[in-house]
Amino acid sequence: MFRPTNRQMQKAAAEAFEPSYVFVYGTLKRYGAANDCMRRSGATYVGDTEIAGIELFLLPAGFPAAVIDPSGTAVAKGELWQVPRLYELDRLENNGLHYWRVKRSFPLNGETITAWIYLYLFPVRETDMPLVSGVYPVAVDDPYGSEIGNIMSEWATALGYKTQYGYEGFDDYKLDDPMCWEDCNECPYAQLGVTCVEGVTTLI
Repeated sequence: MFRPTNRQMQKAAAEAFEPSYVFVYGTLKRYGAANDCMRRSGATYVGDTEIAGIELFLLPAGFPAAVIDPSGTAVAKGELWQVPRLYELDRLENNGLHYWRVKRSFPLNGETITAWIYLYLFPVRETDMPLVSGVYPVAVDDPYGSEIGNIMSEWATALGYKTQYGYEGFDDYKLDDPMCWEDCNECPYAQLGVTCVEGVTTLI
């Protein structure tokens, strides 16, 4: 598992206050739960784009992770933003601990734009589900929303969740994801009968 050196972290800290482009693929997108962080950064939406060789996974905590696809066939779709500084985004993404931003090339209106993308630092596990469409839906009417619903149904069966439909599984199962939703009212597990105990997502 990659961990940046002190020198790399110092360089990243300096870059955090330089204007640049950033590619976002999850909750930072327009209408996403964390898009206010983009606004606080003074970011401006530039356009929709995609990148080959990056695969998106849905983590049990409810947000996506981008990882390098060794086959190079996966495509991640998202948005390109222009930002005067990356400081707020680095804090949100826990840059260097949970994600690490790297520069990649993105096509946009016949041009190639160099932009940052935050890659997930943890190994992909069995509970991390691939987003085959390459899209993390954030809008209620997003046509890719059903993919998320299908994944959560699969989790409910595979991990033993108690759901509103009466399925009962293993009460002592715990998710050891490194991050958790700060606002439990927004936690995607609420509908599956999940609660948080001492910062660890677990079943009730």
